[in-house]
Amino acid sequence: MMNNSISQMPSITEIQESFKGTNLQIKETVKYFIKEDLKDCFLYVGKNNPEIYFDKTIRNGISSFSTLSNLNEINSGLINLKQDLLSGHFERIKKQYLSDLGDYLFININKKSIFNS
Repeated sequence: MMNNSISQMPSITEIQESFKGTNLQIKETVKYFIKEDLKDCFLYVGKNNPEIYFDKTIRNGISSFSTLSNLNEINSGLINLKQDLLSGHFERIKKQYLSDLGDYLFININKKSIFNS
């Protein structure tokens, strides 16, 4: 599931390439870090609260779970997650991936003015 989710997300380079020949340009990018009080439950919602993935209602609202995975994969993943949480393995791995790059990236795109070309 994760490989499928990752493969459908374009890189910044792919986005920039897709603008070639258009009048669009990236004005700015804004890093977004997952917060504890999220209202929307998207794939990375459990970064700081992985127990949330045990809630079937939450999983059903996340497109990667509902369209890019199967029941066996989900059940196996939940068993592994439970073991990783109980053993502390999840926290150890999470600490290895601390980054200031952001968890998501908002991209502000503008149309180039045809008068300033």
